Amino acid sequence: RMIKTEGNCVIIGWNGARTMRLIDLLLSESNGINEPIVLCVSVDIENPLPGKIELTRVESFTHAETMKRPRLDLANRIIIDTPSDDVTLSTALFCQDISPDSHKTVYFKDEALGALLKIHCPGVEIIPSVSVEMLARSTSDPGSGLLHQQLLDSTYGTTSYCMLYQGDTSLDFDVMFEHFRKHLSATLIGVKPSDTDTIALNPYGIRVNNGDVLYYIAANRLTESQCFDIPSA
Repeated sequence: RMIKTEGNCVIIGWNGARTMRLIDLLLSESNGINEPIVLCVSVDIENPLPGKIELTRVESFTHAETMKRPRLDLANRIIIDTPSDDVTLSTALFCQDISPDSHKTVYFKDEALGALLKIHCPGVEIIPSVSVEMLARSTSDPGSGLLHQQLLDSTYGTTSYCMLYQGDTSLDFDVMFEHFRKHLSATLIGVKPSDTDTIALNPYGIRVNNGDVLYYIAANRLTESQCFDIPSA
């Protein structure tokens, strides 16, 4: 059936327990995203969480008529995670055409396909498989896997968040670091400047400008005023 709500977070693809875990993370209170969740699948399943999410079935993820059902044109966010990288690639291109202004996150097992999509859709956020990197890191630094899992898990304990800076004046990172530590019980760990896709970790001595994104570790997501209303010394 046709989804009637607007501003949804649409998940495209069904991977069983993996998709259920994704939904649990999105529904977590500390995640900070309160948008309705729509699960779009091409397989014959029942709604796994009736009352919490909406379910819509389609012929395929590039079938123009049935893909009207999840109302991609009105979505705020689209997450694409299908069992096949080839299907994921074609689905991402389709979604970019239907919903160019939504934030799209796409998971690939094959980094080459992710790089190919980035060429055609530079605004799409590519999530690569990091299993090999995690194996190597956990071998040389035991416990690294657990650490990274904790930083990504919004259902338990301290985790990582980000905040966009939209102020008119630049801010000193060192001053902000002390503000986060002393007043917010949080740790500022990195900045992504607006003109690059690279995140500078532990970047002491730099200025934070309009459009930059701050990354921090905290027990809960912070508000914009908490982050940027810095008390005078």
